[in-house]
Amino acid sequence: MKKLKRFACIAALVIGMLPSPAVGKTFFLSDTSRPVGPFVVADVYGKKLDLGLLRGKVVFINFWALTCAPCKAELPTINNLAGHYINDTNFVILPIDLDHKLQEDMLYFTEQKLTLTAYMPSGIVPQELFMGALPTTAVIDKVGKIVFLRQEEGKYDTASFFQFVDSLLRQ
Repeated sequence: MKKLKRFACIAALVIGMLPSPAVGKTFFLSDTSRPVGPFVVADVYGKKLDLGLLRGKVVFINFWALTCAPCKAELPTINNLAGHYINDTNFVILPIDLDHKLQEDMLYFTEQKLTLTAYMPSGIVPQELFMGALPTTAVIDKVGKIVFLRQEEGKYDTASFFQFVDSLLRQ
């Protein structure tokens, strides 16, 4: 009986430490990675960037909006991620505003001392990248496949996330 109670306590402790699928919506897709469809974004000056032309680079895409508090909360960690890889031309960060208010975004970035550049979709956003939840973050590997997808606020300036990006850059 004591062993059963001890096992139940340990099991409850371990289960409590595991992420709940209902709470955590982060997926590492290395075993089931899939290619992303055509996608073009534009910056504040109207300059367009085709995701297909970024093959050979690791691409970090973050869908956000100024009206989304969790989106704004994770922006400093994305800015730190950008700073960490500032000299690596094989790593690209695309913060994509779904409100299409790039002038306001750039003002907000300046006020918050963020060095990011805001983009907006120029056409249809592929469903495999964005399914409606803000914030959503995707990482595309060098061959153009989605290998990470998070549909919730995240921290992207951690040692473990840097290691993840480093592993993709080495491939």
